[in-house]
Amino acid sequence: MNSDKEREGMTEIGLDREERDSRFEESASAHDRPPVDEIGAPPEEEGATEDLANRYLDQLQRLKAEFDNYRKRIAREKEGWWRESRASVLNELLPVVDDVKRARAFSERDETLDPSGLVLILKNFATTMSKLGLEEMDTTPGTEFDPELHEAVFAVPSAEVDEGRIVETVEPGYLFEGQILRRGKVTVSSGSPPE
Repeated sequence: MNSDKEREGMTEIGLDREERDSRFEESASAHDRPPVDEIGAPPEEEGATEDLANRYLDQLQRLKAEFDNYRKRIAREKEGWWRESRASVLNELLPVVDDVKRARAFSERDETLDPSGLVLILKNFATTMSKLGLEEMDTTPGTEFDPELHEAVFAVPSAEVDEGRIVETVEPGYLFEGQILRRGKVTVSSGSPPE
């Protein structure tokens, strides 16, 4: 099993022949031992191997059941979080809805609507949306057109606005927490009109 060279090496480090032979026998007997299970006792018969297999199967089935329960619990919690977030947004919008309903009821009584009331409703709505993380993009006339943020609906000649700049906002664009929610639809200047 071990070569003469290995035996000589052991002699060189100070082992006598008897010590050397006993170590070789221990090494050989360690390779002949039966496998050891998780408890530390070697299986002595076929029944012990079956018991070990049954224990592993039981552990695997329990682990699978625990994981399935975990997945179901996370799905329920996720649905609950989604429901709560929607309810929170709707709760923030209720005062604006109430204002719009009051304005409609006022107009149905054939009374003239005060435009400042509608402006106040829009301001209230914008404040609510801003609290929720919504931000309106800058699409004021003269702003440089950016295809990442804006969608050009028309290109019109303009003497007042330089080429490649926004002339008019058709529909404002919005960002939600810094990410584009909707691109602004704008009219873009194609340069000075031909003479």
